[in-house]
Amino acid sequence: MSFINSNLAKRVAVAVVAAPVIIILALIDNHIPWKLLTAVLTILGLYEFASMAFSKDDPADKILLITSGTIMQILLLWDFRYTMLIFPWAAIMILTSIVLTTRTSQDAVQRLGKLFLGVFYIAMLFTFVAALKTFPQGGKWIIFTLTVVWFSDTGAYFMGKAFGKHKLSMISPNKTWEGSAGGILASIGAGALGMLYLDGFSIAVLIILSIFAGIMGQIGDLAESLIKRSCNVKDSGNLIPGHGGILDRFDALLFAAPIITGYLIMSSMN
Repeated sequence: MSFINSNLAKRVAVAVVAAPVIIILALIDNHIPWKLLTAVLTILGLYEFASMAFSKDDPADKILLITSGTIMQILLLWDFRYTMLIFPWAAIMILTSIVLTTRTSQDAVQRLGKLFLGVFYIAMLFTFVAALKTFPQGGKWIIFTLTVVWFSDTGAYFMGKAFGKHKLSMISPNKTWEGSAGGILASIGAGALGMLYLDGFSIAVLIILSIFAGIMGQIGDLAESLIKRSCNVKDSGNLIPGHGGILDRFDALLFAAPIITGYLIMSSMN
């Protein structure tokens, strides 16, 4: 119990320090600081994934993953419309590097899988987080997305602790269906609060978005847990006290942001 209280205290302390910084960067008019923040998070996330997925004997693959992921995100942030052009070249660059550095064909597919997963899971999804800032009311949409994810995480945690009985997934034995339901309900509350600061959107739209983003956030949490279990590690890193690594803290956001960004892209086409 003391460990849980200590861990919760660390989480609260990190939130008190980090939340104001994130909110300020999200709301200032200039979009460059937000993009720089997501770029830094991407590089740190790529490093964490590389450290989990590759052994110390594979420095070339680690460098390739971090380099290719960083380059792809820079190009995407330069102009998000180039997505369909960048994907093939990212794949070609990775495949070419594997061909040039492979000493044995036995592990080629495994190496390719790790590289592609790292690049597209981390660099691509963090780009959706960065892209939120480029839309009208972009800063407010960032706050909306973060609030939905944070409310979902908090609701799932406390509801699971209080009422959790039915296991949600063997991937993460501590998660329960009751906690998941509590997270979705909390997401709906965050969506309703969006009415207070987002202009021109009905409460129905915001609640629907919050439900889908909340669900995808929980899936993102499970996906990262699966990766960690596969790599036999408890946390992706230890950079953030009480949370673990960058991927531990932002795993849900990586899956939730494309829901909001996708909606904003489609609504801008009308």
